[in-house]
Amino acid sequence: MTSTTMHYTPGCPIMRSKDLIQWEIVSYVYDILETIDEMTLNNGKHDYGRGSWASCLRYTNNTFYVIMTAYNANKTYIYQTKDIEGNQWERYMLEGIYHDMSLLFDDDGKVYMLYGGGAIRVIEMNSAVTAIKSNGMDKVIIPKTDVGGEGGL
Repeated sequence: MTSTTMHYTPGCPIMRSKDLIQWEIVSYVYDILETIDEMTLNNGKHDYGRGSWASCLRYTNNTFYVIMTAYNANKTYIYQTKDIEGNQWERYMLEGIYHDMSLLFDDDGKVYMLYGGGAIRVIEMNSAVTAIKSNGMDKVIIPKTDVGGEGGL
C-alpha cells in the first residue's frame, strides 16, 4: 500500500502487511520530489498541505508502478521499480495535474490512466508507461460525477 504524504519527505511510503491490520513501512518512493523553494523550505516558503497527493500503486509484468500528482509543481509523476523495497525508482513526469488518477493495465497489453473530478476521463499511455501515447485514446467516460450538487467532485 502507498500513502499520501503531501509536504513530508521522504515521500510516498510503501507499506506492507500480512494481515491488513498491522502495517510496516518498508521503503519510500522518493527522497525529494522537487527542489523548489516550497518543498525545500527555503526563502520563507513552505508546502504545508501540498506536495504529493493520491498515490496509486499497481503491479504487472514484474514491475511496480506508483503514480501521483503534486499541485505545487503542476506535475503528475510516474515511478517504476522491480524491487519495491529497494528504494531504486525510475521517475517520469507528465506536465499538468491528472486528478485522483489510477492506472489500468488491460488484457490486450494497452495501458490507460483514468482521472478527473467533475468529469472522469481515460487516456492511453505508451507501452513503457512513461508518457501519454500520441494519438491514443483520450475521452470522457463519465461526464458529470457530482451527486446531488453543483460542480465539484
